[in-house]
Amino acid sequence: MTEQEVVLQEVGRRITERCKQLGMTQEMLAERGDMTPQVVSYAEAGKRAMRPENLLKLASSLGGQRGLPPDRRHH
Repeated sequence: MTEQEVVLQEVGRRITERCKQLGMTQEMLAERGDMTPQVVSYAEAGKRAMRPENLLKLASSLGGQRGLPPDRRHH
């Protein structure tokens, strides 16, 4: 697995985890972030790189201030 693939999967894992914490579905996140559910699905799957603006929309919709919430497992 390439470094990019690892990063994409980690971002997807964090998005999924945060949605669960907030009780949000993919559809709810898509609506809140003004994007399609397909974009959210791809992001959670970690299969494709996202446009920076979509990543920022996701982060903002999930309550991140400067990006996705930090991964607390490594602290």
